[in-house]
Amino acid sequence: MIFIRANARWASAVLGVALFFVLGTLTIAAAATGSNPFADVPANHWAYDAVRQLAADGYIQGYPDGQYKGQRPMTRYEAAVLTDRAVRSIEAKLGQLQQVEQRDIAAVRRLMTEFRPELNALKAQVAALQSKQADQQKQLDALKKEGDATQLRVNQGKIGFQFVYKPGTAFTNVSVTNGGPTPAFGAATGQAIRGGQGGTTAAPGGTKFSFGPGQLNSAPLGPLAHGINYMLARFLLGGQVDPRWSYGVRVSSKLVNEDPFGNTSVKPSFCTTASITVVVNCSFQDLNNGQGTMPVNLDYAYLGYSSPGGIHAQLGRYSVGAYGKYAHGPDQQLFGGQQISGFNVGYSDPRGRLFGQLYYGIPSVSSTVLSQQQTAQNVCSTNVVGMNVGAVQQQFAQVNPNCNTTQSEIGAWGLYYFPQSRTAIGGSYDSWFGKQFTFYNSSAVNCTYAGALRQAASPALCAANGGTQVAGAATGNYVTAQGNPTAVEAFLSQYFGPFDKPTWNLQVSWDRHLGSDPFTGVSWNGANSYSATFTYASKGNVYGTCCANPFYSGRGLRNSNVVQLLYQYYGLNSVGGIETGYNGTTPFQNNTAFANFNGTQLFGVILGHWFSDNVRGTVGALHLQNIPGVTIPVGTNGTANTCAGCFVNSLTQNQVDAEMYLYFF
Repeated sequence: MIFIRANARWASAVLGVALFFVLGTLTIAAAATGSNPFADVPANHWAYDAVRQLAADGYIQGYPDGQYKGQRPMTRYEAAVLTDRAVRSIEAKLGQLQQVEQRDIAAVRRLMTEFRPELNALKAQVAALQSKQADQQKQLDALKKEGDATQLRVNQGKIGFQFVYKPGTAFTNVSVTNGGPTPAFGAATGQAIRGGQGGTTAAPGGTKFSFGPGQLNSAPLGPLAHGINYMLARFLLGGQVDPRWSYGVRVSSKLVNEDPFGNTSVKPSFCTTASITVVVNCSFQDLNNGQGTMPVNLDYAYLGYSSPGGIHAQLGRYSVGAYGKYAHGPDQQLFGGQQISGFNVGYSDPRGRLFGQLYYGIPSVSSTVLSQQQTAQNVCSTNVVGMNVGAVQQQFAQVNPNCNTTQSEIGAWGLYYFPQSRTAIGGSYDSWFGKQFTFYNSSAVNCTYAGALRQAASPALCAANGGTQVAGAATGNYVTAQGNPTAVEAFLSQYFGPFDKPTWNLQVSWDRHLGSDPFTGVSWNGANSYSATFTYASKGNVYGTCCANPFYSGRGLRNSNVVQLLYQYYGLNSVGGIETGYNGTTPFQNNTAFANFNGTQLFGVILGHWFSDNVRGTVGALHLQNIPGVTIPVGTNGTANTCAGCFVNSLTQNQVDAEMYLYFF
């Protein structure tokens, strides 16, 4: 038994690994050269009887090809292979403490002795092949190490460029109805106010009104056709310090011609004096200095870390809301396109199923806040009787009327992908602390206080501070203060088409502004917003921002045709309509001074073609309108309401534009 075990281990190691490869190779070579180093076993050789015996006792299942060919002579190679099978079978049986016939042990011993020269030759061949394989593996390891080092050097510093140019035309019509108790701008109660009547700001083409919660929209009354001229240039720098550490920097410069009057969408404008006089060459959005120049904005500058297990983090200024390959805008309603200064920690499942991120930091200062600072105005609405003026002031829940606290933001998102159904389901949470927020107070009234006409937070607060309410019902008005808005979002993304490269994607999302209106104490009126997109990409590049994508920031696929249908619905007090940001190529352009979409819904179709992996051309048609049955209030911000009770009863915009998009990185 000891003899069988010792020799069986050697025979199994040599024959099991090598016979089917080395001897097979030698046999093929021998057939090609006409010589056979393993001669046939003579027909009357005793080995045939030994093989038949072992086969009959169940230790041999046939020739190397699985058949037992007793009708033809076998080669010494075949006999050696059959011997090896018998040895392994007997050893397995002995290992299970089962009985083995002594005649079978004797037969195997004789076969191994007979074919020992062949086995010795095979052992030498196997050793040579193993040595050669080891040398080749060393060469492959060296090449891989060199390739990894080269790739790391390449990735240590990469420079990129992104450019968007979108010309087009739009037709806008805004209608405001006098809902107050007295005539306003020549219109009786219930009548529409005509353009050209005296208004909050005189402008060519009609009276201009501010409306909508959040950052106030501003647009003239009546029908208006105007051009679209939108340009964005981004410069990117990024790379890998080593396989785990990375960095990224992006700066951008944006030009948006807001409307045909040379004004900006931000009110009060960057380019206005104390008397609200338009300054020459003042027609650019964002941080314009009033001289017609275009500013440069630092989008992000971060140091990143990622582990092989999927943990990743960033420190510095970074973009938030990138849900990975299974989601893309405009569904990121809560924080798509935002930048924040702080840190984040996330997880990306190496299996490609579970993704998530937690972040905290200080958001960007809004252009509204900067414009108010530049024009020597307080960030908050000042002189509001009963809030920050007067001996009797009321503290409304989560409202800081003085804007003297530090702003911060905390958020998280998570997503799970089901590979069999190709479905991604996720959600997000976003909360701000000390955010500059424009509230609509339906209880606000015009109040004469200290010899001046002001806004008061309520009739009671006007009287409590010794003021006199202007005759008429409560006017309602806007006030900018710091608040703590919080919102949640649910998200679903479904893919269709070929399994490995789906060509269709349906995305739907819903988000809700949590909490209640601080002035009424009840849930927000119009707290929900919704978004849906249906996207087609002919090359299967329908996934999101991670890779070759149809519409948004990043590289595409040459000769890919892409189509997208979209719908967005923003409740009157939703967070989504205020926080929608730039996420690659924005489908809707803010050319009529719309600072937020609250109270509106948007329909659109966009078609594009990738001329190369880096260049895309796009055309789009979009329709924006107020939500039927939703009253969008009209007013001013922080002062007396000059159009008490007025509301927007009709708002439409039809837009057609083209786009050229370039991306190199």
